[in-house]
Amino acid sequence: MAALSAHHHVIAVDMPGHGASSLLPAAARLPDFVAWAARLVEALDLGPVNLAGHSMGALVSAGLAVERPNLVRRLALLNAVHRRSPEARAAVLARADEIARRSALAAGRLHLGQDRRHRQGAVRRHRPAGLAGAGARPVPRAGGAARLLPDPDGAAGGHHRGALCAAFLRLGLNGTLVGFVIAHLIVALPFAIITISGALETFAPSIEDAAILCGASPWEARFRVTLPAISHGLFSAAIFSFLISWDEVVLAIFMASPTLQTLPVKVWTTLRQDLTPVIAAASTLLVLLTVVLMIAAALIRKGKSR
Repeated sequence: MAALSAHHHVIAVDMPGHGASSLLPAAARLPDFVAWAARLVEALDLGPVNLAGHSMGALVSAGLAVERPNLVRRLALLNAVHRRSPEARAAVLARADEIARRSALAAGRLHLGQDRRHRQGAVRRHRPAGLAGAGARPVPRAGGAARLLPDPDGAAGGHHRGALCAAFLRLGLNGTLVGFVIAHLIVALPFAIITISGALETFAPSIEDAAILCGASPWEARFRVTLPAISHGLFSAAIFSFLISWDEVVLAIFMASPTLQTLPVKVWTTLRQDLTPVIAAASTLLVLLTVVLMIAAALIRKGKSR
């Protein structure tokens, strides 16, 4: 506290039931503590604050950031359980068992009320890699998937297209809609994985954990917290996949049939044979689509910068 006070205006607050703070009503749940913290910040009238939470306070701070993001500018979550002695750590976990038995936390709102292995996993998940102790397992980062992928369009690009066409010909998928879809998925999927993995690298898993601790189910946390947070990555992946699929003329030519062709193949064939107004109309639509996408991207960037 002294070190922080040397450079920042610090307000230290005792959690309910700690120090001079009074207890919350019996069987209080984590959302009750979050509501208490929100009322406190609003009463101080400080605007968005830099919030640092320790131990149980870290859970409350994370919940406040999820429920009331307008009150939090920056967030630091400090969980000191992993830095205590084995005896002290066992005492903390035993205390969590006691709280789970004697309060509504056992109902599943706060997952620390589940078995000890789950609680230890939660503690490990928030631990920085440099502080990992005995028995800890590293948390895999999303970018690891990208590092396992080969160069999506390296020197062997033509060879893998030829091998793909040969395999599809043997399987009888050439000239079929299913074959077209699978072939384009195989070509575009590495670009989508790399783009989405990059977005996941910037997403803090503790935010999803905080949503679960505040009462959301794992699926609700993923759909209402994680996916909106990486929506820019999903949008970029969709655009990249479309452009890669659109540019894949060589594979589309080998996969085409007299009754099934992609638009790029049709344009290429028409340009070689006879130029028709259809090509001019298609080119105009493509230019308009490009302009619309550029305007949409500019508006999205402008909205995020506010």
